[in-house]
Amino acid sequence: MDQGTQPNPGTPPVTPQQPVQAAAPPPPPPPAPTVNPVAAGLQPQPQAATGPTVPANWEGAFGVYKYSKAAVRSNLSPFLVTWVVYLVATFAINLVLRKSAPLISHLVVTVLEVYFTIFITKYSISVVRGEKLSLGTLVNMSKSFITFLKMLGLLIILGISLAFAMILFVVPFIIIFPRVILAPYFLVDKEKNLGVFGSVNTSWEVTKGHSGKIWGITGVSILIGLLFITIIGIPFAIYFGIMYSAAFAVAYEFINRGSGALVPAAAQPAAMPPASPDITPPPVSPQPPATPPLVQ
Repeated sequence: MDQGTQPNPGTPPVTPQQPVQAAAPPPPPPPAPTVNPVAAGLQPQPQAATGPTVPANWEGAFGVYKYSKAAVRSNLSPFLVTWVVYLVATFAINLVLRKSAPLISHLVVTVLEVYFTIFITKYSISVVRGEKLSLGTLVNMSKSFITFLKMLGLLIILGISLAFAMILFVVPFIIIFPRVILAPYFLVDKEKNLGVFGSVNTSWEVTKGHSGKIWGITGVSILIGLLFITIIGIPFAIYFGIMYSAAFAVAYEFINRGSGALVPAAAQPAAMPPASPDITPPPVSPQPPATPPLVQ
């Protein structure tokens, strides 16, 4: 076009077409929040680890020795004092009254044996659980005449039952003995909830399938007792006998933890709640970019 030529006023000016940018895709959705299944209650709480005086898995009657030893050594003084007092008192009563008043001597010794059984049973359970049991606690237990009567009745029932089973035949004794031997532990530990017959029934039910463990501990105890035959073996018998004295309490705790009878409510696994709907938001698919209008 010549410089002198004027544009036609009827023709609109031509605007150069600007490039149209495509719409940016929407940002991706935020990641789903991470939920701790244990904290949210979606999985059971892990049970507390077994203490050093109770095996997580049964290691046999000889393997129980290290657990019983650890328990006894943690609080040895009450055990030794109780044994010394019992032996000295029994010896003195027999020495003074056995010839002059044998009936009274027998009755007094029986009372001492019942209280001794209560004390040693309570002590064994406490040390296996890692509790410190003082002599004052044992003395306070002697003030409970109800506990004394319950233990006396229990020992009489067990003695008659086991003697009758032995007289009838050896097989009933082999079956009955390991099923009722833990009854004193249930009576002392659960006195408020269990009576004499309740302790026997609970021991019978809980020890089902564990007779081998009880007989194994009994066999090891007999082997330790055989060391008294020789003079040189007496010190070893005393030492191993003391260190193995909590073996039945270890079995008592182990069997009851396995059956859930003694596990506190705080240590029980949390109940599984009903299945909840998925809290993860559905994935958002990106929308296609909008088509820009054509510019004429």
